[in-house]
Amino acid sequence: MEQSEYGGLRFSSLRFLDLDDSFWSRCPVTREDAPMLERVVRLVLGLSATVRKEGLLALEMHIPKIPVPLGRVAFKMLVDGRGPDYLGSACRTLLLLSQDHGAALLAQVMLVHGSLMIYAGTATDYIAETLCAYLGATYVEAAMDGKFP
Repeated sequence: MEQSEYGGLRFSSLRFLDLDDSFWSRCPVTREDAPMLERVVRLVLGLSATVRKEGLLALEMHIPKIPVPLGRVAFKMLVDGRGPDYLGSACRTLLLLSQDHGAALLAQVMLVHGSLMIYAGTATDYIAETLCAYLGATYVEAAMDGKFP
C-alpha cells in the first residue's frame, strides 16, 4: 500500500492552529483514502457556492449534512457569528485531542480549513486548489485546470 505524507503540508491560513510535526505525523493517507477526501473537497466547494449565492446564514440548513462532527461544529460556529480566531482556537484544541488518525483526521483539518476560507470570502477556485493540495500534486493540477470536482 502506497503511503504519502499529504498531511505534512502546511498552509498560511492554518498557521494560527500551530500544529506541530507530531500532529501531522498522524495524518498520513493512502490512495484508498482519496475518494472519501474528494467528497470532503466537493462538500466544502458546495458550501462555498451556497454562501456566495445565498449568504453565510444559508449554511444553517446544510450543517446536518456534514458527515464529520468537527466540520459541523466549525460551520455552526461560523453561522453563529464566531470569528476565525475563536474558531481556530476551539478547533485546534479539538484536533489535538482527537483520537482519529489518517484520513479521518485529515478530513477534519480540511473541513476546518475550508470553513475558514469560506468565512474569509476566498474564491471557490482557490479553495479547490488549496484543499486539493492535501491530496497531492495531481489533484492540484486538476483543480487549477478547472477539472475538479
